[in-house]
Amino acid sequence: MKVPKKYIETLNEEEVRELKAKLRKKSNVRYFVLVSIAIATGMKSGELCGLRRQGVDLKRKTVTVVGTMKRQGSSFYWSPYGKSTRSLCTIDITKKDVALFRLLRLYQVRNKQYNENGYVFTTLDDWSCLTPMRIAKLWTELREKLGIKLTFHRLRHTCATLWLKNGIPVHIVAQQLGHSEETITWRYGHALAVPPGSRKNERIDILVLVTVPMVEK
Repeated sequence: MKVPKKYIETLNEEEVRELKAKLRKKSNVRYFVLVSIAIATGMKSGELCGLRRQGVDLKRKTVTVVGTMKRQGSSFYWSPYGKSTRSLCTIDITKKDVALFRLLRLYQVRNKQYNENGYVFTTLDDWSCLTPMRIAKLWTELREKLGIKLTFHRLRHTCATLWLKNGIPVHIVAQQLGHSEETITWRYGHALAVPPGSRKNERIDILVLVTVPMVEK
């Protein structure tokens, strides 16, 4: 099996803690939850934008990825994944992830932005779904203020690296990320400097901060 040798820059656990601590000081619920869920699930920006509430099962603690937002000219549209693609996947989430989704829902209900059949991550102006372009712009502004150099997509790489570092088998990580081949997942092989544990299907909790209500500025 040929393993990619290119090193991918990611955040380590301490840097994730620092990032979330800085985001909490911004008192912005939407940004805090968006970034935290991106790191916790490894979802792409287009998948986060296209995530509907039906895809989040808080009781079973899962997020089902069934499509993504794609660009066509100057606009975006939701594109479902085919049944044969591995991008169609179900991601296990933790109790803290569930708390984050509930925090966001509470904020949206209080601000009359909640739609039971709508998208999870929405804009402030018309409550429509975010777009990858909007996330890229928001992240550019955030990382300048927070002193972060990584692109938003690197949060997906950070998620994969932390999973592997904490002993999650490569085939499970590949399945959770929707990778078509495990060789793609092996690009994060540098994380295996720490010997994998005996965990088979356990999702490591990498949301290390306790979630409490915040007031958006």
